[in-house]
Amino acid sequence: MIGVPQQLEQPAEALTIGVGARPLRLARKCQVADSTSRWHTFEAMITDNDLSPPYRTRPLRRAEYHQLVEMGVFVDERIELLAGELVEMSPQGAAHAEVIGRLNEILVLAFSGYARVQVQTPVAATEESEPEPDFAIIAKGDYSQALPEHAYLVIEVAVSSLRKDAGIKSRIYAAAAIPAYWVVDVSSRQVLVHTDPRDGCYQSITTLQESETLTLAQFPHIAIAIAALLPTA
Repeated sequence: MIGVPQQLEQPAEALTIGVGARPLRLARKCQVADSTSRWHTFEAMITDNDLSPPYRTRPLRRAEYHQLVEMGVFVDERIELLAGELVEMSPQGAAHAEVIGRLNEILVLAFSGYARVQVQTPVAATEESEPEPDFAIIAKGDYSQALPEHAYLVIEVAVSSLRKDAGIKSRIYAAAAIPAYWVVDVSSRQVLVHTDPRDGCYQSITTLQESETLTLAQFPHIAIAIAALLPTA
């Protein structure tokens, strides 16, 4: 009869599997010593279909995510919580950084005295999502005790992340009832303008070209020329 498992003295083979969008390393073989010090090897029967229906994975909640962050689990990792999954954030290249710099200058001046410009910091969008948009225009106030749960506008700059920004993030921001969401498609030199969030989706998505101007219904005095935020062609 196998007794209480003791500390492993021999290395176990490892197997990397995906849980959510972030891979975790699990042992392929577990070796456990019984009361007579004899080793028993258990094969971890992990297959590609282990997490497929009829089995269901439970999304990670924001409160649980914060507990893991406080424990130092994700030190030096650039991740964000999207729909209950840990998703790696794309590294910034020169083009992305250039647009961020241009937008920062434009937005700070445009919204000065009206709202706060938050740059690449979290938004408490839903119970299972805490994205870190490139920009969030939020109400003025003190957020030292809790992350903002609402924004007038969020902006994502897409160089290699267009699929994610126009897909899952669009649905997350719509579910959070954020009235306007802009995706700056740097490669195509255009902006996807999402408005009218209802039933978890934006009901209106308009593509504006480089020669056009961005406006915001809640701040009608603000107009931003798309050409001004894009890198030199």
